[in-house]
Amino acid sequence: MAVSLKDITYIKSYRDINIDFRNHPVTKDIFAVKNELSIAQSLRNLVQTRFGERLMQPKIGSKVYEILFEPLDVFSGIELQSRILDTINNFEPRVEVLEVQVGIIEEEDSAVVNVTYRIIGEPEVVTNQFILERPAN
Repeated sequence: MAVSLKDITYIKSYRDINIDFRNHPVTKDIFAVKNELSIAQSLRNLVQTRFGERLMQPKIGSKVYEILFEPLDVFSGIELQSRILDTINNFEPRVEVLEVQVGIIEEEDSAVVNVTYRIIGEPEVVTNQFILERPAN
């Protein structure tokens, strides 16, 4: 039985370097993150990158850290939510954002962010959580 091109399913694969820069113990190459982990790492990096920080890509980033220097309350949480959603929609075409939730922890000057999304072409829904903290001087 012959296999036709119609019978072949193509699976998208995403691969990035691990931002921890850990080396493989045998090959000494930098570990790679793949697929879901690659996208989760990308989302966190996009949100935590300020405009102008990326070499040769000054227009990629977000305005999230500007809010972290303001008093954190319900209103700043709503603004964080909006800016995170805009950043992901503008710079991460691999996902469809379903929801962004921001929980403010006033005592610690930080915010817990949950981003729920669907990877384009994949059926499952993924939630990625990370913490935004006011940078120490």
